[in-house]
Amino acid sequence: MLAVAMQIGSWRFVLVFLLITASAATAIAQRRQPANFLIPTTPLPPNDLTVRREGADNGTGGRYQLPDSTWHEALVYEIKRDRVHLGTVGTGVSRAYSPEQIIRFTADSEIYSALPQGFARELFNAGGYTLFDFQKSNNPSAFLGWTTQQLLLRVHTELPRRLPTGRRKFNKAMLAVVGDNPELARQLRSNKFRAWPDAADILTTYVLTQNGLSK
Repeated sequence: MLAVAMQIGSWRFVLVFLLITASAATAIAQRRQPANFLIPTTPLPPNDLTVRREGADNGTGGRYQLPDSTWHEALVYEIKRDRVHLGTVGTGVSRAYSPEQIIRFTADSEIYSALPQGFARELFNAGGYTLFDFQKSNNPSAFLGWTTQQLLLRVHTELPRRLPTGRRKFNKAMLAVVGDNPELARQLRSNKFRAWPDAADILTTYVLTQNGLSK
């Protein structure tokens, strides 16, 4: 009987030991969670609740602006049409933010703005005219990505509109925007310009001459 009691006691000891070990392992795992885990200030859309471990601080240095107009430092990890992954130094964690949550953000020297269409890169911004490079695909082809790129133009407070990229249609569209400049109007009527190489230069010339300057 004593031997049986001792055997039962040893099993109890083993069980207690296992429970203590499991509790300790859980506590260690909990302590390994990042100390500065990003907490979003507003809920994300249901289809974009994306939190990722990046593994290292290998994002691009940048800043982002919230709807309350405040700016904050961030690491930019990935830019998509409908989201940008932002993180903070030392966490190795990024979170996806939508155009409804962020007004604009920077990545190195590039500026991206939130538009009704999604995030778009600014090519020109002065005098109330903003030109954007918008990639409408979230997963553009490595070789055919240009087929899903769009030029968008915002004039003052109007909604951004797509500029045609065909030569004749592009010149006609820009004539409606800057046609009160005689020299630009002459060149546009002769279909001199092309969309991607020349759109920003047209706007630069127009804004400068509007302010009595020359390019």
